[in-house]
Amino acid sequence: MLTHTVKRYLIALAIVVFLIAAYTALGFWAVPHFLRSGLTDFVGTHYQRKVSVGEIRFNPFTFVLDIKDFSLPDADGRPMLSFGGLHVDLEARSVFRLGPSFREIVLDRPQVRAVIRRDGSLNLADLGKGFGNEAPAAPPPKPSEPMRLYIDRFAVTAGSSTFEDLTHSTPFRAELTPIAFELRNFSTRLKTGAAGNDYSLTAVSSQGERLDWNGTVLLDPVSSHGTFAVTELQVGTIWRYLQQPLPMEIPSGVIGVKGEYDVAVGGGSPTIKVDVHDTTL
Repeated sequence: MLTHTVKRYLIALAIVVFLIAAYTALGFWAVPHFLRSGLTDFVGTHYQRKVSVGEIRFNPFTFVLDIKDFSLPDADGRPMLSFGGLHVDLEARSVFRLGPSFREIVLDRPQVRAVIRRDGSLNLADLGKGFGNEAPAAPPPKPSEPMRLYIDRFAVTAGSSTFEDLTHSTPFRAELTPIAFELRNFSTRLKTGAAGNDYSLTAVSSQGERLDWNGTVLLDPVSSHGTFAVTELQVGTIWRYLQQPLPMEIPSGVIGVKGEYDVAVGGGSPTIKVDVHDTTL
């Protein structure tokens, strides 16, 4: 026959097992379920469109979230924003750092389709619709420190972007692929002069045109410094876009631009300084 003490331990053990089971079910099933329904309801309410989302997985013990095959359609039914996979790894030390701390966030195969429609409107502007009837914004609060946010690595892999202008008699289309972006050791509390918050962006077109953009970004105060290089930019690409209003033709040529920039936002008006070191034509 069980003693009173043993019964108490068994009851406590049963409660612990029940709580662990409930937490496991909540993480593995409820989080993906409510995340999917929340995305579907939000897009349907604000954009009157049907979002497509593949598999959603969340591990409540490692705090890792994976979302597959997301696609937000444009008004014409074609994808406007999409990605093949999103991997988010939240660290447990977020509790001790008093703010979200991510081991890594990886966005795989994102695609952005920007279109200037025949009426001159930009399709991406649709993303701002559905919020115009909200109450007027309150006066901006006094400047304060940004919320604590830490990201060891944020990466975009195998991205692509297309731009179309349908206002031309012959529609213009350009594509950048692949696009890669990486941000390392990011912190909203990093101060000027400290190491970290380094990023790099590369984008290449099908004709070998290339953009390289490297630098650092800070939020307190908001500022950024870095270098940029545009190489092998085909004059023909620019001319195909401009040739409709201009009665002349430039069949070939290559442009290259290299330099550095400084951006600062704080106190008065924003300041932007661009120093071009090298230009070739």
